[in-house]
Amino acid sequence: MRLLTLADFQATGWHVNDPQIQALVNGILTTQEDVFAKYGITKDLHIVHMMAQFSHESGEGTDLPESLNYKPSALLAQWPTHFTAAQAQAYGRTSAHPANQKMIGELAYGGRMGNDSAPSEDGYNYRGRGLIQTTGKSGYAALGALTGLDLVNSPE
Repeated sequence: MRLLTLADFQATGWHVNDPQIQALVNGILTTQEDVFAKYGITKDLHIVHMMAQFSHESGEGTDLPESLNYKPSALLAQWPTHFTAAQAQAYGRTSAHPANQKMIGELAYGGRMGNDSAPSEDGYNYRGRGLIQTTGKSGYAALGALTGLDLVNSPE
């Protein structure tokens, strides 16, 4: 199995000159051998798929917390059963106002994936985060069980 290099990140569009992204990449590079062994990532194909998923979900490491900065039309396209046209207009980003990302999170994710319904704020608190954009209280709990981190009480 071939391990990742800095050149792999650079070749796939990661902005490794950004200090935050550089720190993330350095963390991956220094821990990959132990982490890959622990989680059974044993083939080059696994690494390629993992990196493709990380790159896609996190915008090459730039979007670790999910951005909910949607226009009304995008809200309706992304979550057609979670937003009415009036809600999309009220909470989506327009020339008249910024997106209300907290409310978008509540309507998009509240009451599902282990999240309580609004006004709990679970939908926003457990929005997508991390390299794979773990979403929902149940997703955070499952990831926390694997990593030993209390992600339910400290989702950030």
